[in-house]
Amino acid sequence: MLLGLAPQDIASPTGDHNDEHEEQTTELIGRLDFAATIDPTTVMILRTDTNNLRYLDRKLGGPAIADKMRAQIAQIERAHSHAVRPGIRAQLAHLLAETASLAGWQAINTLALNDAWTHYEHAKAAAYEAEDPAVLAYVSGEQAYVLMDSADPPKLPNSSNTSTPNTAITYRPACAPGSQPPRQKPPPSSATKPPAAQPSTKPPPSSPKATATRTCPTCSSTPTT
Repeated sequence: MLLGLAPQDIASPTGDHNDEHEEQTTELIGRLDFAATIDPTTVMILRTDTNNLRYLDRKLGGPAIADKMRAQIAQIERAHSHAVRPGIRAQLAHLLAETASLAGWQAINTLALNDAWTHYEHAKAAAYEAEDPAVLAYVSGEQAYVLMDSADPPKLPNSSNTSTPNTAITYRPACAPGSQPPRQKPPPSSATKPPAAQPSTKPPPSSPKATATRTCPTCSSTPTT
């Protein structure tokens, strides 16, 4: 006893701490058991769900599927963070990178740039773990849009100080890794307007037989007489 105080036995806590520790242990075992049931078929189903969300994003827009997007990310993160087998964990990391990247793109479209940056950081970390340079490059490229669309983008080395912040943000549909986002068609310019097409000077058929055997331009077949 020191100064009238008895030492506490911190090695074997008692009371409410025991119940709390038991709950944590039970929860951890349950999550490990859940992750152990993940197999390649389950990963394929989760990937299909992400692709379906990408399709709905193009049709309905990000705000319409925001709740589904959050649930999908939470489900993949839960499986990934407790997966033990290296092969399954790498597949889940690859899928998590794609799904978080999609969420980041949706956040850009709704001007939630801070959320977008966070999603892309999670996506890059997952791409690092998956050891997929292509997905990492794709995610990093999309994250650059956050800097472009921010009100005060940071000055990069050798950049001009007279640049105007880009505050006009247009909706960009989400694309899968490996594909290119659709580019906006530039407005026509009078300086580069192509010359008008010249009228056709096709000669008349030389005989009725030649007219009967002319190839159809739409179906590339020879009509019969």
